[in-house]
Amino acid sequence: MKRFAVYLDISNLYYCVKEAFNAKISYNDYLKFIEPMGNIIIKKAYGAQMKDEASKFIIALETLGFETIYKKPKTFYNEEKVQHKADHDVEISIDMIKDMEHYDVAILGTADGDLTPTVKYLKEHGKEVIVFACNISHDLKDMTTCISIPESLCRKVQRRKK
Repeated sequence: MKRFAVYLDISNLYYCVKEAFNAKISYNDYLKFIEPMGNIIIKKAYGAQMKDEASKFIIALETLGFETIYKKPKTFYNEEKVQHKADHDVEISIDMIKDMEHYDVAILGTADGDLTPTVKYLKEHGKEVIVFACNISHDLKDMTTCISIPESLCRKVQRRKK
């Protein structure tokens, strides 16, 4: 049975699923979709939080067996608005390469084409990489196997009653 490693860019998945389905992804269902493919031995989730607003979500990911790697986003000011950004491309790339002797297939949960060089490197070293996201960049589509997240793995956003 093939050994799988799952690397999730939480912010990227959040925005691509929101754009595609106006919903949030169920990470439990995401894992259930992958499980029949092989033995998941590594699960890492990369995200951002300003203070402690993601604490319950982080605990939920850890309950699913994810190692969570979170950092405070950088703040950028421009004329129109304030933006917060916490890119994890470098951390994800390093972990995928560092861990590569432990898995046969890497599942990459991001649509971000910035990870194309990492995918290329892993493939050159005999690793299979599957991108499992929405609105996947053409760079990644041209490089490796891609699976679009089906809407069935998503939950419509419930608005809180006041």
